[in-house]
Amino acid sequence: MSAPVRLLPDIYHTLPRTSMLYQLETMWVNLCFELKWPTGSKVSNDTSDAQLINTLPPNYGIELPTMDNPPEECTPEEVISAIEKYRKIVAEDSYKSLEWLIVEGEKQELEPPWKDADESLILEGQMRSCEEYLGFDLSDFKHPRELLSRFDEIVERCCCTGVKHLEILKLARGSAGMSTEAYIRVLEKALQDNTYISVPFPVSVPKEYKTLMRHVDSLIGVGLLYQRSPPLWAGCTDSEDEIKQRIVAKDYMKRWHDDYEVAAGWEAGDSREGFTFVMLCRNEKKGKPWRWRYTRVDWCEQYSEVFDSIPSFLEFYAQDAPEPINEFHWLVPLDMHPLCPRDEY
Repeated sequence: MSAPVRLLPDIYHTLPRTSMLYQLETMWVNLCFELKWPTGSKVSNDTSDAQLINTLPPNYGIELPTMDNPPEECTPEEVISAIEKYRKIVAEDSYKSLEWLIVEGEKQELEPPWKDADESLILEGQMRSCEEYLGFDLSDFKHPRELLSRFDEIVERCCCTGVKHLEILKLARGSAGMSTEAYIRVLEKALQDNTYISVPFPVSVPKEYKTLMRHVDSLIGVGLLYQRSPPLWAGCTDSEDEIKQRIVAKDYMKRWHDDYEVAAGWEAGDSREGFTFVMLCRNEKKGKPWRWRYTRVDWCEQYSEVFDSIPSFLEFYAQDAPEPINEFHWLVPLDMHPLCPRDEY
């Protein structure tokens, strides 16, 4: 048998590149002798981590994720606590954005056809602008200022907390599409059918993401309707085929994260600004082993941060406030609205 050091390059290039190899590196010469690998033998690219671990001598002292030992995830309590904290921050931001719009609407210098309009028609126009910003009918409110004084009445209805609860929106869970559990089953099967790299534990929807799916009907981004960042959980609105279309293709994420290997993943949501993704990935250069991670990417950006858990992602996301609506924004108070009462609109 040739010197084991001569086997190192061949074996390294043919083994699946798991974190285990870094632990083996310092023991490699002794390991080759103990395993008695013949000269020139190679391990297939299809060899799983579990199979490779089974070739090691007993009690070799290497502790790795196995089929019985996947990476730890946050507890349901930690995920729910993070969601509730996120809701509070988003509600505060929504109030500030709405207040800004209402104040700007009151200060707006009117031009035709509004310049000589009756005050009641101007008020109607302002209310319709608020309806567009919030995405809901506000016929039970008579003045924009009421939206601030009665904000607690619209905060859930208009999804100003960053989450949707269908019962609050007077919708049955079933009316939105398939059930949450059915959605999980379809997504899980699609992920398992589209896993491109062997990983040392079963591929399934991460437990903490299942907690999110079961706790709220949707988790959307910060901001009012036209500002809003992409959702982390879009809700059970997809058909089975649409769920499958969310699965990311092999190497798709390299355009944003070429330093990560991605074994599987899906697009969790999109908006005018970009996407959110859930990725089963690792970054060997940064010492980050295989686990499910979360990222938001913008259309125009080449890189974005990757987070190891839903709580860490939401902590970042809550501070990722959208660009403020201002006089240069395409939708401003009274812009392009017909000059007529709401009941004729």
